[in-house]
Amino acid sequence: MHIEHDADTLALLTAVQRIFHLWKLTDEEVSKIFPEAISNRWASEVSLKQYDVKSRALTFLDLYENLAYLYASPQELRAEWFKKPNKAFAGKSPFQVVVGEPNKGLDDLKNYLEGAISK
Repeated sequence: MHIEHDADTLALLTAVQRIFHLWKLTDEEVSKIFPEAISNRWASEVSLKQYDVKSRALTFLDLYENLAYLYASPQELRAEWFKKPNKAFAGKSPFQVVVGEPNKGLDDLKNYLEGAISK
């Protein structure tokens, strides 16, 4: 997905904020994995133009969509998944994986979920 307009980017970032809310992440937790999500920095010119911010936001959206596909019901499974320890990640939660290695961690989570979907 390619995002060209700041309005589109703002909508994407707002969606990611909602995902973090559904995952019951605290502001402190969000600041560890996506510091741009805290305060009004969403709307700043600098943040909206950063490719990395858009790319990470898209990856979080992909994670959520993949979880929705894997866990259509109940919604609680999707909400708990991000903070729940997972054997696939050596007993770490997906949150811990991302905190440990932000970019690689996000890629690992995305690849894991895509692999689970393709089975």
